[in-house]
Amino acid sequence: MKTTTHRMQQAVLLVFAIALVSACASSRQAANSPVGTWDYVVKNTPYGNVEGQMIIEQDGDGYAGEIRSSQGNLTLNNVQINEGQLTSTFMMDGNSLSLEGAFEEDTFTGEVAAGSYDTFPMTAYRASTGGR
Repeated sequence: MKTTTHRMQQAVLLVFAIALVSACASSRQAANSPVGTWDYVVKNTPYGNVEGQMIIEQDGDGYAGEIRSSQGNLTLNNVQINEGQLTSTFMMDGNSLSLEGAFEEDTFTGEVAAGSYDTFPMTAYRASTGGR
C-alpha cells in the first residue's frame, strides 16, 4: 500500500512538472511573438518625428497589421515575419513605403524607406499583446 501511494505521488508530481514546463514554454513563445500593439517613433521624417502605434495581428498562417499616427491609420500590406524579421509595405500620400526591421522580445528596431530616396529609423516598444 505504501509503495502504491508513493508511486501515485510521483505520478502526480510528474504530471505537474510537465504542465509547468509546458506553461512556461507557451508563455515564452507568447512573449516572443510579434502579435500585439507596439508604441513607435519614426525619426527625422518630412513631418518631423512621427509617433503612434503599430498593430500586428495573426491572420491565419500569416500576419496583418496597421500603423496608427496623427497622420492617420495606414494598412500594412504583404506583412512577412520570419524568425523575428519583419518586411511590409504601406501607402502614404500616394507613395509606397517599405517597413523592415527585427523584433527582439519587447523591442522592434527597423526603418521606413521611401523608395531609394530616404530611410527613416524606427523604434518600437511593446505596449500590449493580442492586437487591437
